[in-house]
Amino acid sequence: TFVYLDYENGADEATRRTRKMRERLKLPSLDNAHYQDFKTQGETAGAVPTYEAAPALATVRDDAIEVEQFYYELFDYLRSIPGHKFVVLDSTYNVLRFVGQSKVNETAVKAALNLLDHLCGATNSTILYLWHPSQAGMERGDASGWSVAWHNTPRARLSLSKDDKAKDTFDLKVEKRNNGR
Repeated sequence: TFVYLDYENGADEATRRTRKMRERLKLPSLDNAHYQDFKTQGETAGAVPTYEAAPALATVRDDAIEVEQFYYELFDYLRSIPGHKFVVLDSTYNVLRFVGQSKVNETAVKAALNLLDHLCGATNSTILYLWHPSQAGMERGDASGWSVAWHNTPRARLSLSKDDKAKDTFDLKVEKRNNGR
């Protein structure tokens, strides 16, 4: 079962991308997919767009993690779906709210990622959490982030980069994988 929490693209863009991937890759229909649009759902013309108030799983500070109500709702929702789930969190910085410099604090990042790891184990899920690498990580070409914990805690780290030799082509690279080369 596929579960996608979308904080960045909105339903129109997710639909366009999904259709394109299904056509090119000849994928079956997504009858068992669950999509939640936090980007455009309930968006208003008011002073503050509603996606800025979209629910987070946790608020991460240098000295503590505050688990938000949405974590428990997602936990219960995933537990209610039988079998294994593949969950995409787009993007990590929306799902986990980092306060101040906590995204560079190794202890805070490790605790936040351990929370996601626990969610996986307790709900029979695999989580793909998308995030934007630091500028330095982009320049190094390894898609790394701010804290060493971003590299050491996840079970695998993948990066996607444009292939300059071929139009509309990207390279998917395994940057790090536990228990393997």
